[in-house]
Amino acid sequence: MAIALPKNPLPLGDRVSRGFANEDSPSRHLASGIPSLDQKFGGIPAGVIAEIAGGVSSGVTSLALRYLAEATSQGQIAAWIDPHEAFDVQSAIDAGVQLQQLLWVRCHRDIDCALRVTDLILHGGGFGLVVFDLIGVPDKALESFPLSCWFRFQRAIRNTPTALIVLANSNQAKSAAGRQMQVQREKVLWSGTDAARLLDGFVVRVAQRKPMHPGFVSLPTEATV
Repeated sequence: MAIALPKNPLPLGDRVSRGFANEDSPSRHLASGIPSLDQKFGGIPAGVIAEIAGGVSSGVTSLALRYLAEATSQGQIAAWIDPHEAFDVQSAIDAGVQLQQLLWVRCHRDIDCALRVTDLILHGGGFGLVVFDLIGVPDKALESFPLSCWFRFQRAIRNTPTALIVLANSNQAKSAAGRQMQVQREKVLWSGTDAARLLDGFVVRVAQRKPMHPGFVSLPTEATV
């Protein structure tokens, strides 16, 4: 396991304490910074597990980076648990993530290590946002996850200012998740001429599968990431 930190950081304990000092209350909602998405779904509440699921190149990671950028720009301390060596630093910078506010944990394809370190971080407290990236993890490894670990994560963050975002191809946390979003890429946005085209982003369709309040029926919404 390798943990990447910025050069000359404050001691982690001091940074985590400062991150929590910036929190108003555990009832806050973390926005994505995408108006159409935030107006429709209202952001991710603190104290819950939120799953963002979708296939390869669906926009799941790009959407997670938007939430990460919002959290770190507000001065929150965030963590990205990276079991499959998939985190791209340049993409994070381009999305607006403040790297000095981020703890990046590289688990070298050791999923048991990823579970243990996620458990330690959530129970240790002090993080506004924790992202557990399961994109690319083999299905066989995912099937070995005991459902009890998700409920343990849920209990660790309940009534705290911490939100846990889980990225996966399909729903993993089951009933332990407080919010579930399904992402599907609709189209790719390009600019420039055919000879020199630049990628501007993606239009994705996001559907909320598990609303936070009874009786609410969610329809898909489009967002550009």
